[in-house]
Amino acid sequence: MWVKERGRRKYICVLRFSDEMTASLDRYFTMLEELFVLEYEIKKVEKEVRDGEKNHEEI
Repeated sequence: MWVKERGRRKYICVLRFSDEMTASLDRYFTMLEELFVLEYEIKKVEKEVRDGEKNHEEI
């Protein structure tokens, strides 16, 4: 649901999904969340590898 304001008037939009669509969206957002976590972990490991290479070059 969201509200769009135009001057003094407000328009409200309410979306209703079928049970099948809700289940599908739940699966989609669960997978999306897992991808964000995976991306974060990959970037963290890449940074650790880069930092490790810098420390190795300094030695």
